[in-house]
Amino acid sequence: MTEREYEQLLGISTTGIQTDDLDTYHDHRYEPTDYAVLERIRSSELVRSHDCVVDYGCGKGRLSFFLSHFLGCRTKGIEKNERYYRAAEQNRYHYQHKHGLNERITFIHCDAAQYPIEREDSCFYFFCPFSIEVFRTVIWRIEEAVDELGIAPTLLLYYPAQEYCEFLEEQTRFSLCSEWRIFPDSQDPREVLQVYRLER
Repeated sequence: MTEREYEQLLGISTTGIQTDDLDTYHDHRYEPTDYAVLERIRSSELVRSHDCVVDYGCGKGRLSFFLSHFLGCRTKGIEKNERYYRAAEQNRYHYQHKHGLNERITFIHCDAAQYPIEREDSCFYFFCPFSIEVFRTVIWRIEEAVDELGIAPTLLLYYPAQEYCEFLEEQTRFSLCSEWRIFPDSQDPREVLQVYRLER
């Protein structure tokens, strides 16, 4: 399906890339994950119906609607930018008008580093949403939750920054367990979906 067809099916509007120059060093611009990437996640069985996926820098909520709709999992979109948080909530309104109430989808307006990780959170998604400094803080919070709550999280990184990968491999208990090229003809080495799991 085309991007437009996915949007029509779900009843949402998430297209476009942020062009207002209001992104910062720490908070990167809004750009939705390509539906081809979401289809790869869907077909790979990386996410199952019993999972709860936390999307950091969720923007207008595309990943949340897609995974919840097609896989039946719980999703939590974390968004610091109030404008995009409101857009995600507006999309939820339209989605529910078309498909009925879906209590599996939640959007939270907060700084990523302040999000209180819960026991049900099993998968964490990053499309390079913020600086390495913020990323470090978020990952350390996830590692703390591993020890305090006993969770066994999976990290999904699409288009990962090199410093993200170096940090995970050199300073955390996470290790790369798989990697997929989404667009085989792309010459961009970052055009991959990486899966990290915890080394116990």
